[in-house]
Amino acid sequence: MIQLNVKVAIAVPKFPNPVQPYILNQILFLKKRGFLANVIANTGKNEYCGHKADVCRLIDDTVYVNPDGYWDCLKEIFSGFFNNFSLASSLNQWPGLIKSKNWQRYGIKYFIKELLRIRALSVSQFDVIHSHSVFTSYDYLFLKEVYGIPLITTFHGLQPNNVTNLDGAKFQRLLAAGDIFLVNTEFPKAQLVSLGCKGEKVVILPQGMDTRFFGFKERECPGDGKIILLTVARLSPEKGINYAVEAVSKISEQLQVEYRIVGEGPDRPNLERLARELGIGVRVQFLGAMGQERLVDQYNESHILLVPSIRISNGWEETQGVVIQEAQATGLPVIATRTGGIPECIVDGKTGLLVEEKNPEDLANKIEFLIKNPDKYKELSHAGRRDVEERFDIEKIGERLLKIYEDVFARSRQGPGLANSG
Repeated sequence: MIQLNVKVAIAVPKFPNPVQPYILNQILFLKKRGFLANVIANTGKNEYCGHKADVCRLIDDTVYVNPDGYWDCLKEIFSGFFNNFSLASSLNQWPGLIKSKNWQRYGIKYFIKELLRIRALSVSQFDVIHSHSVFTSYDYLFLKEVYGIPLITTFHGLQPNNVTNLDGAKFQRLLAAGDIFLVNTEFPKAQLVSLGCKGEKVVILPQGMDTRFFGFKERECPGDGKIILLTVARLSPEKGINYAVEAVSKISEQLQVEYRIVGEGPDRPNLERLARELGIGVRVQFLGAMGQERLVDQYNESHILLVPSIRISNGWEETQGVVIQEAQATGLPVIATRTGGIPECIVDGKTGLLVEEKNPEDLANKIEFLIKNPDKYKELSHAGRRDVEERFDIEKIGERLLKIYEDVFARSRQGPGLANSG
């Protein structure tokens, strides 16, 4: 077991965020091991995120910083003079910030926001900042540039070459100054390197999951009985759910199939209309978004998980697909498309089945194959669980993350900064 004296601040746009349970799992792991300094977020203070956040009092460990307009920023900064003493403890950090001349290089708005963040973070003591958003990383880049605090950035889902809202100059500045960039598969690593990031800065670390929460269930494929197919995804074009609906229509006459879709998104009206037009409206259920506890029930009640993600025109592709590991942990066999980083997460024919993207015929054939081959069905069920335990368990991923923190902190330059301030 790794022994660390490093305190880590986790920076996210929103906390708690019900749609990002993998980040919550990571934060819970750090808190349990005693390495969490604070969570830093812009929004989400009044968001309910289930019993885990309440039990661990994570909201109490969160510093909320939401600098929007100039006047709001200034008002928030100088309110400290009259309302509390937290500003005084950060005043010794301001000279370095002023000497950095960021107000000249990046504009007065960025500089004012830096002042607000310094004030908010004066209550925190941390050695490393780990951001789960490229935008949040840019917001706190000054902590690296001015005070030498190591900065780690994790890319989730949206691969680096599609971070279009952060302009090229800002993105290159982040690539140059950031210490480590975490991605979940080789697929986004290659893209990030192609954008100019040094290969040695990019580390592959899959999104971990709680294999105890997603417990294994022994299951049988009913064969001639009712087959429940499941998809868990945002209802948007890149998830390719329309191709799964078409695949279900191709097997609906031969098999007693029910297709459950968990999630919400802009494509729901189109998907509902497609199901009706194909004559399978009664067989396709739209269950909406749901929490982790209810989601486990859906995994346990279903027979096959379909992940029909596709590559869309702006270049987006799935980089891991956490629902794959969630389903496999419960013993639910998975059929997914051969796109993005998915082939790195499924060994075709051994831990799951892969199909060509945008190919309803291929998907329908693989569904039929799995239903008609109970031995293969059971083999994939057990192999999927073993693979998740070996490669994606949050405890194992967490240990690797702690080693990354240790290495980054050891390499960081020594000097005054928030990390060492008393």
